[in-house]
Amino acid sequence: MRLSDMSIYCGGTQDIGGAKVLNDQVVITDKVSCPAGYMVIGENCVACGMGTFYNSTSQNCEFCPVGTYGSSTGLKECNSCGSGKTTLGVGYTSNIDCVVGCPVGEFWDGSECSFCSKHYYQNMTGKDYCFPCPLGRKTSGMGSNSFSQCFDDCPEGTELKPDGKCVECPRRYYRSFLEDVCMECPTGNTTAGNGSTSKDSCDMTICYNGTYRNKTANVCEPCPIGEYQPNDLQEECIKCPENYSTKAAGKNSRTDCKFSNDTSYNESDKVSPHYYIGVGGAILVLVALSVIFGRMFCRHRANKPKSFYLDNLTTGDRPEDTYTGLSNSEEYTTINEMNELSEDMNMRTLRVSTASTDTYLTPTGPPN
Repeated sequence: MRLSDMSIYCGGTQDIGGAKVLNDQVVITDKVSCPAGYMVIGENCVACGMGTFYNSTSQNCEFCPVGTYGSSTGLKECNSCGSGKTTLGVGYTSNIDCVVGCPVGEFWDGSECSFCSKHYYQNMTGKDYCFPCPLGRKTSGMGSNSFSQCFDDCPEGTELKPDGKCVECPRRYYRSFLEDVCMECPTGNTTAGNGSTSKDSCDMTICYNGTYRNKTANVCEPCPIGEYQPNDLQEECIKCPENYSTKAAGKNSRTDCKFSNDTSYNESDKVSPHYYIGVGGAILVLVALSVIFGRMFCRHRANKPKSFYLDNLTTGDRPEDTYTGLSNSEEYTTINEMNELSEDMNMRTLRVSTASTDTYLTPTGPPN
């Protein structure tokens, strides 16, 4: 659009510095003026392109700022992405360019927010990249959100912690400059101690409870009889208390120590089964002999004169527990024993009669 500015000067001729100013002249000045969203280029009005807007202050087309987009031409302002979303830079042209505004310590990886990798950081929101730490500096983990979390690298055999301190690798772990963290030894192996600096340090066999490591041969051996070991990675076993011993090798608890007068007991000291067979046989022989002699003794008593049994036999209140005096002899027996001997005495029965003070046993029935 072309506009004309008209200036009118009236009056007589004036002499200014030797120059004459003509009066009663009209001066017309032309300039181009454009509507909102357009800017003047040469003598034409050109609409601001997609992804830009017309800045009335600067009278220029400028890129849509971060968090907005321009999907058409000739915009006076750009469209906002909305709450929680942003663009990854300026000059975007579509709402599909709006992504989640990732927090500090994270970046947009093309589909979601991800933590910054180790040795990188991001102190701004809504970015699709992270800054690297300077050479020789590292972070202790992922998701760092400040340059201050880039610490000097730790020496070999140690590991960087979140507070920036270097801590020794524990036993069974190692770290060289090639690793970020302490690495575990291969299965079945360990290191001699803490602070190991290479995988070559994993040269010791792991011995578990009930065993110990033979340092000379670098092999695991069971704890000997009389000793135990409840812990792994030990190079000796613990002796049982005095007069206590284990009954086998390879024990892992104090409770395996049993009382024994012979602390040198071992598996070879076990008594042979033949010993028990011999002892049992001897006992059976003794029992048989005692039965034979007992029967002979009983028959001897049964052959005494009949008058011996016809005399009164006295006892106390409990015939089965007390002794009965035999009037014709100095021998004593219980009433129950008398009943057991009834067959040998050629008696059919023994009758018990109770008076006010005494109990009487009287053999009855004719002889067989």
